[in-house]
Amino acid sequence: MTEVLRRTAVESLQTAQAEPDRIVAASLVRRAEALQRRADATHRSSLLVRRLGALRQEMAAETEALRAGLSAYYTGANDIADLTQMAEDIRRVAAEATALTAAREELDEMSAAAASYVPHLKPETAEARLHLERGAR
Repeated sequence: MTEVLRRTAVESLQTAQAEPDRIVAASLVRRAEALQRRADATHRSSLLVRRLGALRQEMAAETEALRAGLSAYYTGANDIADLTQMAEDIRRVAAEATALTAAREELDEMSAAAASYVPHLKPETAEARLHLERGAR
């Protein structure tokens, strides 16, 4: 989907360059910019979703390894090597939980930033709007 959005943005820019009417051309440029922002947001979002999925699966595997280590510990078949491995497993699960939380926070921040984005008007955009408003009167 991202590539389709990017191609459409390029096509819109090409059409804008060939457009003789300034107002229509400005509108096409703004459309292209919006499509490009959407493509960027879609790409970042899919990347973060993939990362979250990978971290979740890794955390599940680490948790199961920790459970297996704990059950072996409680059966009485423990020595210092088992305790060292169990401590390492616990540290690894804690690190993965932290990474998962950080990835989720990054996704939440991106969602909030995308929701609050307000494009800044370029001078030609403001001029085009002014001409459009005057023409409508």
